[in-house]
Amino acid sequence: MKPIKLLLFIAVILLVSPNLFAISKVAARYNVFEFSVKNAVPQGSYGRIGIGSYGEFFDGGFGQPFDIDADDLYENTVSYGFNYGSLYGDNKMFNIGFSYTNVKHEETFEDVVYIYYYPNYIKLKLYEVSLNWHYYFTNPVKESFAPYAGIGLNAGLFNASVKGFDSENDFTYSLGLNFGADFTVWKSPDKMSSLALSSVNSYQFLASDSRPKYLMVGAGLKYFFRP
Repeated sequence: MKPIKLLLFIAVILLVSPNLFAISKVAARYNVFEFSVKNAVPQGSYGRIGIGSYGEFFDGGFGQPFDIDADDLYENTVSYGFNYGSLYGDNKMFNIGFSYTNVKHEETFEDVVYIYYYPNYIKLKLYEVSLNWHYYFTNPVKESFAPYAGIGLNAGLFNASVKGFDSENDFTYSLGLNFGADFTVWKSPDKMSSLALSSVNSYQFLASDSRPKYLMVGAGLKYFFRP
């Protein structure tokens, strides 16, 4: 748990220190709450599934490592996220948050010579803290349409469990490209707050060995307000 506490400490320092963004006392700042739901499509290939005593390496039965494509190993699933952050100036946003992903997997899959059985009663879940930096190409508060791109780091616990037995956890991480757009659907009369429907997407191109990578495509709600 210590790495998660460290990430939270760093994120809080960044949020409360506008000087780090070199725009303090110059540009307006908006706080932002965001809730999102994403369809997660597994990507890549893997030489193992699960963790600890709930894990299995793919060796074809001969000690030779093999990779199995994500399409044959994992199923599409849903990820839920909640973020809080700040919009600095016209187009820079930093936020921190929490996400939960129910990692669904196939029961049987095979490498080039061996068929594996990984029962569905083994449950895999991701509980992660996220740190994200986004750049908006138009101001999301002033404009009704605001596309963005950025980078996101997820780090936390990969949990494996079987009902009635002790669960096991592994610290994992992923790094991904975030992209999407905000569509403003409401503004307050004094223009101090607004609500946007957001396209929330990411492509995770790097991750720990035991953690599945995903292409996530989803939707979210963002509430912007002046502090």
